[in-house]
Amino acid sequence: MNLNLNDKKRIVIIGDSFTYGHGLKNEYSYPRVLERLLNGSSPDARFEVLNLGVGGIDIDEIYQVALYALKELKPDFLIYGYFLNDPVECEVVEPSVKGRLHESEWAHMEIKDFRVAVGGKTRSRPYLKDLLLHSYELSRISGDTIKWYRYTHMPENWKFTETLIEQIDAAAAGQNCRFMTALLPVIYKMDDYPLKDVHAGINKTLSQHNIKVIDCLPFLKMYRDSELYLHPRDRHPNAVYCATVAKALCGEINPQAEPLRK
Repeated sequence: MNLNLNDKKRIVIIGDSFTYGHGLKNEYSYPRVLERLLNGSSPDARFEVLNLGVGGIDIDEIYQVALYALKELKPDFLIYGYFLNDPVECEVVEPSVKGRLHESEWAHMEIKDFRVAVGGKTRSRPYLKDLLLHSYELSRISGDTIKWYRYTHMPENWKFTETLIEQIDAAAAGQNCRFMTALLPVIYKMDDYPLKDVHAGINKTLSQHNIKVIDCLPFLKMYRDSELYLHPRDRHPNAVYCATVAKALCGEINPQAEPLRK
């Protein structure tokens, strides 16, 4: 895409807590860093980045956020920060969430400091408990967790997720919006990452649908785990991880920006 930097470009980023910036000040989340990098890449650059990351949501809800954002925010770019726990439970089902887009619980939007909350989530337990459970899950990555990530990304189990991502891409294309997926690696053994083949499989599958994929693993593998996570008991990304992801995305969105070496 050839950018006319005299025209303001709007970028919307969707995803889960990795995108929201769990545990970080807003300024250190990768959408905020990306906005600063893009606007500093040229005296004429004018970019606006909206962060629609929501902690604890899965692909079916991310899909709803994407369609709502395309309709209401009219972005030039839509980026999905994909994390490996985004797929729903491994049930081979047909997508059936389209009809929920206009339900009342998805009829509002709140913007605060360029973090955007769209709609709501029906919860069977208090939000704080969800947050604590999610943090605990990320703090105890083990062989069983790696096996679970592999299982959820087997072709027959990942089909539901694949279909929804394909539908997001089609909806974006229908609004002349460029869609891309950024693969955000689990912070676990970065020097010998055990899920490289899962990333490769996602890249291959989405590329077959002509969906652009930016795998952030090659940019992050130079770091030790301890240099990337918030805390030994909370494996959410820290500011170094987020800055690295932002630089990777910046080079893809605006080739005029200084590229990040892998």
